[in-house]
Amino acid sequence: MFVNDNTRDNPWGIVYAIAKQKINTYIFSEIKTSDGLILTDTQAIGQNLMETLLPDDKQETDSDFHKFIRNQVNTDYESNNDIEFTDTEVLDVIKAQNYRKSPGLDGFTADIVFRLHSIDTHFLTTIYNKCLNFGLFPDLWKVSVVKVLKKPNKTDYTNPKSYRLISLLSIFAKILEKLLINRINYYLHSNNLLSHKQFGFTPQKSTTDAIITAINFVKRSYEIKGFAVLLALDISGAFDNAFWPLILNNLRHLKCPKNLFYLSKSYFCKRSAKLWLQNKQISKTLSKGCPQGSACGPGYWTIIIDTL
Repeated sequence: MFVNDNTRDNPWGIVYAIAKQKINTYIFSEIKTSDGLILTDTQAIGQNLMETLLPDDKQETDSDFHKFIRNQVNTDYESNNDIEFTDTEVLDVIKAQNYRKSPGLDGFTADIVFRLHSIDTHFLTTIYNKCLNFGLFPDLWKVSVVKVLKKPNKTDYTNPKSYRLISLLSIFAKILEKLLINRINYYLHSNNLLSHKQFGFTPQKSTTDAIITAINFVKRSYEIKGFAVLLALDISGAFDNAFWPLILNNLRHLKCPKNLFYLSKSYFCKRSAKLWLQNKQISKTLSKGCPQGSACGPGYWTIIIDTL
């Protein structure tokens, strides 16, 4: 008998998948804290994972630079508004969503949203334009369900940093994120506001382009009998440590349209994450970082790194 693993078609699919060991049901037995303490309680393990992998923005450790950035973001901002989202624009983003991806806290999947949009093509556009006009990213759409994944080939899985967290977000949030970051990216690229030396998360560029540029630089140095120095940096926890005020301040500096700026500012306010670990729920208020799996994360990270 054929058994379909897809839980959307077969509610017993998940049971079958677990029975056939197609799903990794990793059980945490212990986690070691930064000071060497061994945690065995599930609630304590979950809290330690959340605190380590989703760090807080601690204002008490601010340098003068950080204080200046925070103050800048909280001052009034004046700029022209961008135009409203169109029905075609919203439809394109909806059609690009993967209906096989796991839903967020609300349980809605991309195929449900697509069918909703096909019934009334103006409904979601109206909602998203209200968000744009009021500069309001709904609080319910800022709650992420986080899943813990083991990083491969680690020698010590009692170390919290041997894991990564993936965020499951509301499909409605992902669509609004994509609409927002598409507009921001269009503004930045159409006005040539980003460095041409930026390759990451940049349209029509890739790691191959970065490698070719480096090789050509070395070749030119060799031809003139000079020296070439390559400095490589691996930024640990880049997305998890993204400094929200710096993103917003850079958007101000780049004269981002006012409604896109305030929608971004709302996006970074009152974010939270929920983790279910072995029948325990752990919640955490977020104060920095871009969710792994978000549509906005790569675009906002580019805005940070481009101005450093």
